Amino acid sequence: MRGVYNKLRLQYSLAAFALLCIFLGMVGTFWIRCNARRQEIGLMRSLGASVGKVRFQFYGEAALLVSMAFVCILPALAHVAKVNGMYGGSTISPNLVDNLIANWWTESIPHFLMVSLITYLLLLAVAVIGTAIPVSRAVKVLPADALREE
Repeated sequence: MRGVYNKLRLQYSLAAFALLCIFLGMVGTFWIRCNARRQEIGLMRSLGASVGKVRFQFYGEAALLVSMAFVCILPALAHVAKVNGMYGGSTISPNLVDNLIANWWTESIPHFLMVSLITYLLLLAVAVIGTAIPVSRAVKVLPADALREE
């Protein structure tokens, strides 16, 4: 029983570490993007864009990046899950092919889609939170100060 708890503890720790790495990566990426686009933010603000509109633009970019990456990797995840035997029939019957197809369709696809959806939403939340830190700092700069460096 102790081995099961240790295995779960290790898996949760690795998942938390992966989320922390994604969070720090998003913070770093958008920190650089906000500094590089400082003049653009100042120009948008001087032309009347609200703080919320500028934030929404950066949040949209973060969501687009996460969505594109997730859509690109989803077929590979499905293939790895199928090849590693995570989904598929474990019983041996005379009609093995039909059994595997029935198992894959009735049990595995809904489970895979639900896990994928939860993972996507979790990654999206981490990306938006990681984007919020540098964006909130960038929109606090006055438009005149941002445009002065141009």
